[in-house]
Amino acid sequence: MDKHFVDAEKLSHELEQSSDLISIGTLCLIGGEPLLHPDLADVVEACANSGISKHVRVVTNGLPVSRITGDVWKNVDEVYVSLYGQAKLSEEKIQLFREIAEENQIALRVASYPQFRETFSQNPSADEALTERVFKACEVAHNWKCYTLDEGILYLCPQSLFIPRVQPEVKTEGVSLLDPKTTPQQIRDFLSRDTPLDACKHCLGSAGSLFSHTLTTIEKIGFNCPHHSTAI
Repeated sequence: MDKHFVDAEKLSHELEQSSDLISIGTLCLIGGEPLLHPDLADVVEACANSGISKHVRVVTNGLPVSRITGDVWKNVDEVYVSLYGQAKLSEEKIQLFREIAEENQIALRVASYPQFRETFSQNPSADEALTERVFKACEVAHNWKCYTLDEGILYLCPQSLFIPRVQPEVKTEGVSLLDPKTTPQQIRDFLSRDTPLDACKHCLGSAGSLFSHTLTTIEKIGFNCPHHSTAI
């Protein structure tokens, strides 16, 4: 997939347009790796001023922290730092996060993730009952409520945005927050749906197999890679 950075000005406009329709407890910046964004300060500011949420969280592996200026942190409320087995932060960088958190009054959470979980398959499931069981048991959509906003479209989860991009035959399903005809009830109905999305045929939800974290190379990333995963 091509490298892509969200445009801060466009994001600001989309969030402001959406603020009359949705309100959430925490607005998370994930990725990819958010600290690699060249205009991260503007992105964070757009989120903080959006009116959608009063709480902005950045989720990061922390490796690029040394290159981030103080302008980024002034609009951040919380930072989650994920430590992976073969790419752990040095104690020096963890201490830098502690200092940043203290100086900017940011809540800091540092957690180790030695294992990942397989989250989807190239081959769709033909078993409708199995797909429904995986969907109903999915922590991502139902308990963690990882709703995802991209290009003004609200998705039930990150996987339902990502899977159609790499599996073109999969239907993209979301709700446009920029469409003047969209109502709050339509959004509530979509987010509380009790039937699987088309992407769920490929998705393992939160029931996939666990495997140890390993480092790879750019050449191996993609559908030749043995695992398509998320940290747990």
